[in-house]
Amino acid sequence: MAGHSPSRHRPQAPAPARDNAPGLPARRLAASVIDEVLRARTALDETFERLLPDAGLDAADAGLARAIAITAFRRLGTIQQAIDERLDRGSPRQSGPFEPILTAAAAQILFLDVPDHAAVDLAIRHLHEDPRSSRYAALGNAVLRRLVRERDAVLAESRAGPRFAAALGDPSLSVGLSFRAGDARLSLDARYSEPLGVAEPYEAAARGIASGGGERGLELSGGAVLFADPLALSLRLAAALASPPSWPPAPGLRGLALSLGATEALNAEFAYSLALVQRLAFPLPGAGPVAAERSLPGYSASLSFAVLRSGARGQLRVSVAKELSAASAPSIGFSFAYRVPLSGREAGP
Repeated sequence: MAGHSPSRHRPQAPAPARDNAPGLPARRLAASVIDEVLRARTALDETFERLLPDAGLDAADAGLARAIAITAFRRLGTIQQAIDERLDRGSPRQSGPFEPILTAAAAQILFLDVPDHAAVDLAIRHLHEDPRSSRYAALGNAVLRRLVRERDAVLAESRAGPRFAAALGDPSLSVGLSFRAGDARLSLDARYSEPLGVAEPYEAAARGIASGGGERGLELSGGAVLFADPLALSLRLAAALASPPSWPPAPGLRGLALSLGATEALNAEFAYSLALVQRLAFPLPGAGPVAAERSLPGYSASLSFAVLRSGARGQLRVSVAKELSAASAPSIGFSFAYRVPLSGREAGP
């Protein structure tokens, strides 16, 4: 208030003591991970592994904290919408960890096999640990208890999903060199992608829409295309590196992909292709952990249809692709390849 000056000797309220209730340290870690990933746009797995040692959790609590954090991001859109609809005036400002604590609690109430009373009670205890969020403990209690009562309606609405959903992926820039060797074309390529797309890859994957990866990416690949009219058969090996959007970058190998594909050109402007990809991922010394879902071999098949416009110096490609091995929506891609002449010759066919 204008004109009001607080007393110089006004005592400050002591910070609330930390609660040692069983299960609360796991929720505390999960909320901290959720807060940092959303605020700093860091990678979920790397953030969890970095914060885990200071949490002092046993294996069971660490597993619970990881399950809460992963579930929160896989269902982030549903959780945020459910919370927002029960906050009549929106999320309170300057409320400290209020939002990540409620997000972690809502993930347990809606999607995990956790007793409702434990999820609500421990969230309220957690809110009381910070003076900024403690002021809104009653509000948080009311929101979470409404989620418990209205869980079936929230889940029914989330399963129905939107009639139409779309998401922007990450733009990328590629450079490559290709040359003909008899009936084959050999190529080496490097592609860099910037994480400007959707920042919620888990939620986008759950809804079956394209998404940004949340990490800077560098892919190095080499391959060969054998021209056997009317088909073009391709074999390609790609190594994918990724780094959180922070400085300095710390790239780590995220996996290898071996793909086998066939493309048929219907005419000079239209083509369709079918690809089979096997993905592998493994950690390297000092490269950090690899997510469990990335660490196992996996196969995928996809079908794409493209419209091509070629000129003397480049090619514009607009494609629609559908992954056949997953229940996902089609994705639309746009690319422009510019051919750079090398010593008077083209860098590709």
